Amino acid sequence: MPTSTEIRKEIADIVIKAMQTSGSNWNKSWGGTVPTSKSSNKPYRGINYLLLSIYQNTFNYNSHEWATYNQWAKMGAKVKRGEKAKTVIFYKLIENTTVIEGGTEEKSRFPILKSFKVFNADQVDNYVSPTKIGHKWQADTLADQLASDCKAVVNYSDADRCYYTPSTDQITMTDIKHFNCKESYACTLLHELTHWTKNKDRCDRSFGNSKFGNEAYATEELVAELGSAMLAGQLGISTSPRKDHSQYLNSWIKAISEDNNIIFKACSYANKASQYLLDLQAQNTAKKAA
Repeated sequence: MPTSTEIRKEIADIVIKAMQTSGSNWNKSWGGTVPTSKSSNKPYRGINYLLLSIYQNTFNYNSHEWATYNQWAKMGAKVKRGEKAKTVIFYKLIENTTVIEGGTEEKSRFPILKSFKVFNADQVDNYVSPTKIGHKWQADTLADQLASDCKAVVNYSDADRCYYTPSTDQITMTDIKHFNCKESYACTLLHELTHWTKNKDRCDRSFGNSKFGNEAYATEELVAELGSAMLAGQLGISTSPRKDHSQYLNSWIKAISEDNNIIFKACSYANKASQYLLDLQAQNTAKKAA
């Protein structure tokens, strides 16, 4: 069985390779349909979302459904000869008992990183994936609706620049005419909405003293990019590369190479941010309907 360190190294290497191979288009190498567990019919989250999305695109899988060898077998499907399983992870809680002064036992639990193997539906016989139903709404409408439902303040400028300003808690977007497609506009707004969640009254996210070009700044940008793609997948929007990716790629690759845990943390923060926005939208929409 691989150790936690070996698992983190394997996963970090997969992400770094995707960045190095795809360059500034790296989110196109994984953003898209939400990977789903066939056994539970629930979407994968965090680092598993990123990993399985990379696999789906790297190996050109048309299906977004995944299961273990035994799970496919129970459903009457059979893994094709020669197909290789893909790694995903989970945390197993380990209980530890310590005898302290006086002979009293003190119990504690801590998570241990474990991995297991899954196969995509395209890798098995005797199973046909259901037809995916697309959204009827336009990409820009979906993103604008999310921002509106979350009550985020979004201002528009003719300047070719988009950003979130923490001091005023407002998002500034350039006009949609400056984007080459509606998907690009939508993904950029989702990126800024992910930044918007870092406010202390929302997800309260900080990586220290953030200045343009330093590690804290690059890490927050990685979280925002992961969050944007996760939201795009949930909303059914095709991911679109940002022009400024090339500014951060080397920083991301360097940081992940030096500390494999960074990509796990970034995925976790991005997952919390995207889920916060979707939950807030659902909550506010329900209030309107009441």
